[in-house]
Amino acid sequence: MQSISTFATMIITCTTPWMVVMMLGFYTRRGWYDPDALQVFNRRQRGGRYWFAHGWNWRGMTAWWVAAVVGVLFTNIPGQFVGPLGDLANGVDISLPLSLAVAAVLFLGLLRLFPEPRAAYGPEGRAWPVPSRSRCRRSPAPARPSKHPSWPPRPADAWLVRPVGARGHRDARVSR
Repeated sequence: MQSISTFATMIITCTTPWMVVMMLGFYTRRGWYDPDALQVFNRRQRGGRYWFAHGWNWRGMTAWWVAAVVGVLFTNIPGQFVGPLGDLANGVDISLPLSLAVAAVLFLGLLRLFPEPRAAYGPEGRAWPVPSRSRCRRSPAPARPSKHPSWPPRPADAWLVRPVGARGHRDARVSR
């Protein structure tokens, strides 16, 4: 019975970082995926918006594998399995929260340092990471056509940041 418990713990420790990477990928794409492009491999083809580096998204794979290894290293199930670093928390099993945090931080950091191609994000562009510039605020997209000066919407990524006006008003407009 203990071997089943240990096996289940290892499976959970190794798959939860993958789930974090998948959820963050869904969030950064604003829930948008091109269903036809997801089927490239099933049609025995190559290429497409999600092909990345020879069919692998190395950012996601790196975050997943590193987080899974960290989780296994910190696993502490007394009498069954204790990883090499499992005793650092005084007998507390911190493998799961640690692997979740490592996956999230590493994946978002890799996306920030090495952005994925623009085509992978769809019509609204990416949700994160937004360029970090001082004096910039996120501008919501207009809900419908109006006499609003920002209609029609600006090209692709232009809605992500908008400089704050001289007086600090959010409604200050940028000349095009």
